[in-house]
Amino acid sequence: MILQPQALFIEAGHGKSPGGSTDGGATRTVVLPDGRLQIITERELTIQIARRVLSIMKTKRAELGNGIIQGVGIETAASTIRKMTYVNSVITQNRLDPAKCFGIAIHINSAASPAAGGIEAWFQPERPEGVTLCDFVAKGLNEWIQTGLRSQYIRPSNASRFGRLYIQDAGCTYMLIECGFLTNDADLDVLRFRTERVATGIAHGLMQYFRKRLRRREG
Repeated sequence: MILQPQALFIEAGHGKSPGGSTDGGATRTVVLPDGRLQIITERELTIQIARRVLSIMKTKRAELGNGIIQGVGIETAASTIRKMTYVNSVITQNRLDPAKCFGIAIHINSAASPAAGGIEAWFQPERPEGVTLCDFVAKGLNEWIQTGLRSQYIRPSNASRFGRLYIQDAGCTYMLIECGFLTNDADLDVLRFRTERVATGIAHGLMQYFRKRLRRREG
């Protein structure tokens, strides 16, 4: 048995800036074997990962039921405001129960120090259910890619260096996963060349969460 969400939103981080230009998130320049330089953006990696997570979760419909499984900002470069407005409109227009709707924003971290690495997840402080969701997804991802969890790998979204993360505007339980660091060589190798495992790990964590949540309710 598994909890069947009424809606599950899979989001690719970044997209459009408030001014309308493309927001690629963090960037990293790498040297290719032939000596050419390649600029890698967070956005291009999150698109690849989110597409695959969305595809995997849709194959789970036999378990997840007939709820909405929707990509957000994957094929269109929407701003964060538009993304959260869209999520909330889907819930409202379909008269869904926000307590049975979930979302995950897929991002990649960066830091001044190349030694910084690992996975971390962010939850909405007003929705403590997100702590459990973050825990399952972060651990599920680490199980598949083995890059390690940061020392405080679950954090409230109002404690970020940006002051407040946009996921707090979602009208349902909505988390943000940082899959690793673009600025860390080991993490970047996994994110670039083992995308399937990254996506599988996230999907695995989501499925484990829905199973656990149902058992807890029934208990």
